[in-house]
Amino acid sequence: MQVAGTSTSTCWAGCRLTDATGALSLTNADRELYRACAAGAAPNGTACSAEESSCYNCFCYKAINDGKLRESVYCSRLAGMLVLQAASQVATVLVILVINSLLAYSSRLLTVCEKHHTRSSEARSLAWKLFMAQFLNSAVSTIIANAYLPFLAHALDGTVADGLFFQGIYTDLTPNWYKVVGRSLVISQ
Repeated sequence: MQVAGTSTSTCWAGCRLTDATGALSLTNADRELYRACAAGAAPNGTACSAEESSCYNCFCYKAINDGKLRESVYCSRLAGMLVLQAASQVATVLVILVINSLLAYSSRLLTVCEKHHTRSSEARSLAWKLFMAQFLNSAVSTIIANAYLPFLAHALDGTVADGLFFQGIYTDLTPNWYKVVGRSLVISQ
């Protein structure tokens, strides 16, 4: 599993996230160090290790998932990012639903204007238009937005689409892919 781009094994191996009893807890010195390293530099101005830079996110992600409200002030930066991420997913699903509704209306209008000779032919034409439009809008666009395919992204270098497509974080159909991308696909249908 990944926590803000860091594997959970790295979190537990490189960070001091628990006290002597094994409960999730940070000393005041570690609190200060991890927060400063997440922002870019250690409190004393020295460089942070890669593990120290990820410890703030590891600790806060675990605290938020465990419902530790006493850490809400310390973890407000990560909590805000997680709220923004969830809100953007909801907004994306809502936009897809609105566009699908508009596509359904315009497809019906266009199908009537085609002057089909039979109702069966009109129904087939409408069904095909709705399928293609909603499939492209819902499924393909969501997959393209979330897929990380460097060879395809590299093919777009220097074009208008440079940096827009295939820059996601999922290289394969992992459990997290189903949790994030799959959920939005199911909700938007």
